[in-house]
Amino acid sequence: MQVAGQIPGKSVDQVVKYYRALADELRRIDAGEVPLPRYKDENGETPAAAGPTGKGAKSGTDQERRKGIPWSEEEHRLFLMGLAKFGKGDWRSISRNFVISRTPTQVRLISLAHSFAERTASLT
Repeated sequence: MQVAGQIPGKSVDQVVKYYRALADELRRIDAGEVPLPRYKDENGETPAAAGPTGKGAKSGTDQERRKGIPWSEEEHRLFLMGLAKFGKGDWRSISRNFVISRTPTQVRLISLAHSFAERTASLT
C-alpha cells in the first residue's frame, strides 16, 4: 500500500486494482491459458504453431505442432544463449526469455537431444 500511495496521478484503489489484474494475467499465462504470440520466422512467415493454445479442444495448429516442427538455426542459437545464462534445468526461463516460440518442455527435450549429440560426437 505504501508503494501504491507514491504513484502520481493514481489512487491507491486504482493501483491495487491494476496490480490484481496484472497478477491474474500472469497466473493465466503461467497456466498456459493464454496463447503465445505468433512471431514471424527469418523468412517473414508466421509458423503454423507458435505454442500452447490453452486448455480445451485441440485446434488444427495443435495437430501440426504434434507432428514436430524442426528447430531453426536461430532457435538453436537462442537456446544456447539461454542455456549459458540460466544453466541446465531452468527450461521455463530459457523458454520465456530466449526461445519464446517453444514451450519449456520443448526446450528441455532439445537439451536432451543436444547432450546426446555431444556424447555421440565425442565417441567418434
